[in-house]
Amino acid sequence: TWRAQNLPIKLDANVVKIIRSGFFTIFGRDKHCRPVVICRPLALGRIKAEGDTAAINSAICFVAFYVMNYMLKEG
Repeated sequence: TWRAQNLPIKLDANVVKIIRSGFFTIFGRDKHCRPVVICRPLALGRIKAEGDTAAINSAICFVAFYVMNYMLKEG
């Protein structure tokens, strides 16, 4: 039900602002070729003060699905 209601993720101005704020950063890969995703909770505190938790959830899901679709491979 959640996937049917929320996917594909709609990137509006608030979601793009959250992604660009550096709350989640894709750093690259470690020496074993695993994706490195950095989460900065203090950036979330600044964003949360502005409100719009739906945009925060959309940004988190966008980054997670991006990593799953483009950085993770079977095997």
